[in-house]
Amino acid sequence: PYRGLLYFREEDAPFFFGREAAITQLVHAVQQHNLVAVVGASGSGKSSVVRAGLVPELRKSRDCVWEVATIVPTDRPLYSLASGLMPLLEPDMSETTRLIETNQQAKALLQGTIKLRDIVDRLLAKQAGTNRLLLIVDQWEELFTLCQDDAARRCFIANVLEATATTRLSVVLT
Repeated sequence: PYRGLLYFREEDAPFFFGREAAITQLVHAVQQHNLVAVVGASGSGKSSVVRAGLVPELRKSRDCVWEVATIVPTDRPLYSLASGLMPLLEPDMSETTRLIETNQQAKALLQGTIKLRDIVDRLLAKQAGTNRLLLIVDQWEELFTLCQDDAARRCFIANVLEATATTRLSVVLT
């Protein structure tokens, strides 16, 4: 199957095939390393192999229960990060409250009053039985092509590196 330049999503996994070797290699990499980069030419299927290949395979695991959040950095990577994690952290918020809280969390990340590792630890504590969080940062290059705020870019990268080293977070970059 081919969706043009649209990526396959987790719910499209039954229709996604032909990348079994890549998926197996990616699953092994994520089980061995907390930070994994999937690199390839534009349109080569990186997002699809992660979303429709890796994620469903990880969810099948009997040894580890994974929660998954997917973000695209855009020109506001800290806002995107907060926005991607907020529904997992506070699932019952109204949309208006979620927008306000997302902005506050992004600001707190930039100011250093909250760290990604703290968010991950709290999120996993609230979800009893969940072992790890997988954060997919799709279109990683947007940190450099769209984000004009150097402080926000550096803060985003520093938080990802610190959290993957200190908490139960795995990050896959495409």
